[in-house]
Amino acid sequence: DLHSFPTRRSSDLTNATVTAATGSPPPLPRGVGADGSLTYGAAMTPGSVNEGAPVLDVYFDYACHFCANFDTLHADEISRLVKDGKITLALHPCKILGQDWTDIVMNAMGVVLDRQPEVALAFHNAALALFSEIFASRDASRQTVDELADTAKKAGVSQDVASAFKKAVKGNSYGKWTTAGTNAFEDVG
Repeated sequence: DLHSFPTRRSSDLTNATVTAATGSPPPLPRGVGADGSLTYGAAMTPGSVNEGAPVLDVYFDYACHFCANFDTLHADEISRLVKDGKITLALHPCKILGQDWTDIVMNAMGVVLDRQPEVALAFHNAALALFSEIFASRDASRQTVDELADTAKKAGVSQDVASAFKKAVKGNSYGKWTTAGTNAFEDVG
C-alpha cells in the first residue's frame, strides 16, 4: 500500500568529498539516505522524489525469492507510476535472510550508484530478476559476481563499472549500507 515515509538523503557533494579525501567510496552510495533507503521520482535518478506524491516503500532482501518475484511482476507498473509523478518509489534494501548473495548484490549496486547511477534502477530490477531465475532453477552455483556482472551489462551497466564489482564484493566496500538498511528494517519491523 502507498503511504508517506520521510527519509533523509545524503548529498552528492558529501559523497564526492569523502571519495576525494579518502580515495575510497563513501560508506553509503550516492543518493542513499542515512537509513539505507533509495528514492526515485519522475527523473528516475537515485535520490529524486515526486514532490507531494505518496511514497511506495518497498522493503526487500536481494536473496528473497518472494521479493524478487514481486519486483519481476510489478517493476514496469511501478516505474510507470513513478515516471507519471503519481508516486515516489523508496527502495529499502536489507539483509534479513543472512545470505551471501545479498552482500554480493549490495556491493555491486553500491558501485553502480556511485559510478553509473542512471542505470541503477534497471540494474536493481535485473538483479532481482536474476535471483528469481536462480531460485526457480535451484542452481545456487549461479550466485556469483561473474553472473551478476553479466546481468548488469545486459541492463546497461558499462564493462568498466561491472569489472569493479569483484573488488567491492571482496572488500565488502558497501557493508555499512547493508547494515544501515537492515537496522532500519528492524526498527520499523
